[in-house]
Amino acid sequence: MNSNIVYLSVIIPVFNSELYLDECLQSILNQTFENYEVILIDDGSSDSSSFICDKYVTLDSRFRVIHKINTGAADSRNVGLMEANGVYVIFMDSDDFWKNNNCFEILINEVMSSSECDFIGFNIEYHWNNGHVKKMPSYSDAILEACDKEYLIQTLVETGNFSVSPCSKIIKRKFLIDYNILFPKGIVGEDILWFQVLLEKSSNIRYINEYFYCYRKIKSSVSGNMTLKKYDDFFYVLENSVKYISRANYSDATKTALLSFCAYNFCILSGEVRYLDASSKDMRIKELKKYKWLLKYDLHPKVRKSKTLFCLLGFKMTSYLFYLYISKYLRR
Repeated sequence: MNSNIVYLSVIIPVFNSELYLDECLQSILNQTFENYEVILIDDGSSDSSSFICDKYVTLDSRFRVIHKINTGAADSRNVGLMEANGVYVIFMDSDDFWKNNNCFEILINEVMSSSECDFIGFNIEYHWNNGHVKKMPSYSDAILEACDKEYLIQTLVETGNFSVSPCSKIIKRKFLIDYNILFPKGIVGEDILWFQVLLEKSSNIRYINEYFYCYRKIKSSVSGNMTLKKYDDFFYVLENSVKYISRANYSDATKTALLSFCAYNFCILSGEVRYLDASSKDMRIKELKKYKWLLKYDLHPKVRKSKTLFCLLGFKMTSYLFYLYISKYLRR
């Protein structure tokens, strides 16, 4: 490898994560692969996160920090991407960490051996503060061996392994810059829209069965966190995903698969709408029901089960069941 080239840029938005930031950054310092840079975007933190960022800049010249006013994670990622010098980039959340010390080394070896790939996806482990760990499902042989992008997309959806998270991918920086693939600012759930563009613009992609990334699940109340704006943002993402897929240059089979993923998000929204107060809920249920047609796209395994519930129990009872499910398992 050319020592004058930065091979990997790790982009980390930081906002009030003082409890976990040291562990996050130490997991990078512990990596056996050393040719990387870390770009910390301090997004207007009001706790000691800013000082922790400054500490690591002092400790290691590969760390840089940008202090700015709070504009959200999406804008912070975009700022980091524009500042990055690496051949490849990884996006990371400031409360997460790397499982082993050789994650970067393995990832760089993988991308170097598959230089035609625009990005490579890998696995995630979910870590709760009580010590509970859950792995995302491993990728099937059909996914690992797929050569055709559209077949790969269809298989990802069909197996329920359609991860939109930017944290589970190593991506060519030039590819992102050339196609201006940025995160939509000011909304919640922007990863879905970002991933739609990433998928369509990519020519070659691969997935590997390596559990590198540890995503911290910080337990919180959905009802306390589900604001009207958040719901409206999720609905905006659903609407615009459907529009984007309809315009995309995909085969009918791939559009069907992607609309099935939209149907999964419709099911989640049907539960989340129940967290809203009565004055906001009725109008939004009426708007959401207009997308019930998505249930005919049932390639996603959870949509197939949900479709049966909607048929047997109707919207009201099924949405209540999803409300209970979300309270226990999702978006906590």
